[in-house]
Parts: sequence; structure tokens; C-alpha cells
Amino acid sequence: MFTKERRSNIMYALLALLFSFVLFFYANGSNLQNTFTTTPNMFEETLEDVPVQIKYNQDKYFIQGYQPTVNVDLRSINRIQLDAETNEETRNFRVVADLTSLSEGTHDVMLEVQNMSNSVKATISPQIFTVTIEKKVAKEFPVEVDFSEENLQDGFRLDKITSIPNKVTVTTGEQTAEEISKVIADVSSLQGITSNQTQKVPVHAVNKNGDILQTTIQPEEVQVEAIVSAPEKEVSLFASQQGTTPNGISHFNYVLDQTKATISGSQELIDSLSSIGVPVDVSTIREKTTQVVTIPVPDGVISHPQEVTIEITPVFLDSSEERPSETIPSTSSPVSGTESTEPIPSSETTTSASTTPEVSESGNVEEPIQSSSSQEQETE
Repeated sequence: MFTKERRSNIMYALLALLFSFVLFFYANGSNLQNTFTTTPNMFEETLEDVPVQIKYNQDKYFIQGYQPTVNVDLRSINRIQLDAETNEETRNFRVVADLTSLSEGTHDVMLEVQNMSNSVKATISPQIFTVTIEKKVAKEFPVEVDFSEENLQDGFRLDKITSIPNKVTVTTGEQTAEEISKVIADVSSLQGITSNQTQKVPVHAVNKNGDILQTTIQPEEVQVEAIVSAPEKEVSLFASQQGTTPNGISHFNYVLDQTKATISGSQELIDSLSSIGVPVDVSTIREKTTQVVTIPVPDGVISHPQEVTIEITPVFLDSSEERPSETIPSTSSPVSGTESTEPIPSSETTTSASTTPEVSESGNVEEPIQSSSSQEQETE
């Protein structure tokens, strides 16, 4: 049995212990509160344009009017798991719209996230998926190529345009099929055409207002072939002398087997040409020579023919100089005012012509300056 004094000591000891606890909690209360209330760090990621997977009877129905993608907000305290679901190549989850229990008409469906890791929480935006379900039909339509003259460069003409294949199969809803006015090949990518084109282009089903309808078309693309004619123009040809005239030669006579050529190209380019100088290098010519020369034309211009044959005949200053091949009669006036000592054969008519092309500052060859041709006949 405790004495009165012993009971007093025990009471004092308990009171001291109680005050010790009070002082301890008072001094460390804020730290303990932080310890009990602190939560792990939360990581967040927002995924845009996540595709919606739709479950429905594809053999019986055609669906349209829906938004094919949504945004998904992901949250997790597990950074590694969150990164795995964020990466499109490693994610396990998918957003699903289940229409299997629905019939024809327009419906609002709640989207679901499936196969998501338990450590990751997801929020879909928008959560409601609106879709129209129609009875599925398939019809064949001819393809119309909606080609405008605006697709051509100025001056060019469209001779023919075809689509391969010229018919396609359109699958859509029963009501949408009744709205189809035509199926067109989209040739908007063909701009500034200057030559024949063959290109694959997409096809669309449109209503009477030209609005594109939601359909599935097989094939999705057709091959369009456009046959185009370029503007044409006839120009004159002349020999354009190049190089240094050899010593002892007065000038050269040129005979072209073609004096005209037909050029084709953009209207602007061919309008800038009225004649074309065909270059002839005379630096090494000392006898009658025949050359086949390509007719020079600017880029974007085509010449018909592309080549011309030129017969080049030198006219010598000194009549005593030995002719390599034949005696060449001439009555043309010599250059630099020097009189010709060339003998004039009796009872013969000789025509001499030389051309001196002019070159503009821009480098374009202008009309040639034709020297006067003389014709003399010796009379007894």
C-alpha cells in the first residue's frame, strides 16, 4: 500500500511527463504536420490528337460526323510509367467509342479509356463523342476531271484530259449517297502547266454545291493525263558568224537549208523572238564547208526543226591565192573598202551575200544586217 507521500511523488512524475509531451509537441508540431500532410510529387502530361477507336458493325453501317481525335491529360506519381504511356510507340491505353448497341441515327457516346496502367490517371477532352450512323451502301460513279484553263500558263491550250480509271466505287451512308452530285478528280496541284502531264490525284464525292461529302472511295486516287499544246510562232533563221576571219578571206557566203523555223513555248518568250541567229565558227574555215548546227533557243522554247544545215563558202581577197578545192567567183564588195581583184568569169552570174548579225547589250541576237547582193553579167 502506497503512503501518502509516495502517491504525491507519483502524481508529480505523471504531471512532469505530461508537460514534457506538451512541450515536445509544441516545439515540433509544425514539422510533424508537414510530415503527415506531404504527398509525393505528381507528374502531368497532355497528349493531343489521340485517335478514337470506334467499335461498330462495319458490314451493316457507315458512320460519319464525328471528331476522330481527342486530347488526353495524364497524371501519375510514377514518372517512368507516365513516360511509357505518353510515348505513342510504348503506350498501352486507347480511347474507345463503343457503338455496338446503337442503331441508325445521331448519338452522343461517352468515351472510355481502356488498358491504362493503374498508376496513371487519364482525363479525356472532349468526353462526349457525337456520331451519325447510317445504313451502308456502295455505288459506282464516273470520274470528272475538274480542270480549268487557269491551270495552264498563259497562251497554252488543253487538247485532252483523261482519268485512269474513269470510274470509282463510292461507299457511304444511304442518305449521303443521295446527296452525291458527282465524283471529281482534284487537279488543284496542277498549276502553270507548260507541257503534257501525268499525275496521280485524289478523288472526292461532292454535292450540288461542291461541298465534299464523307465517303470512302476505291481507289482513293486516279491517274490524270493532260495533253497540252504550246503557243507557236514562225521565225526567220540567219547565219551568225562567230570567231575570227582567217587571213586572206574577205567574207563568207552562207546558204541555209532552212530559212524558217517554228518555235513553241510560253507566249511571253516566243513574243520576244522574231528571228534566230545560228552560230557559225569560221576561225578555221578556208574552203567550202557544210555544217549541221543546232538552232539556239532560250530555256522553255522548242524549235522545229532543231538543227539546220549550213553551206559555208569563203570569199578570198587575193585572186592569185591558191584555192584549196575550187575557184569561187565573186562580185561582192570587199571589206574595208579594198577593191576586189577577183576575175569575173564570162557568161556567168554570181550572187554573193554576207550577213552581219547585231548583238544587243543583253546578249540576244537581233535581226541580221544583210549586205546588198550584186549580180553582174559580162557583156561582150
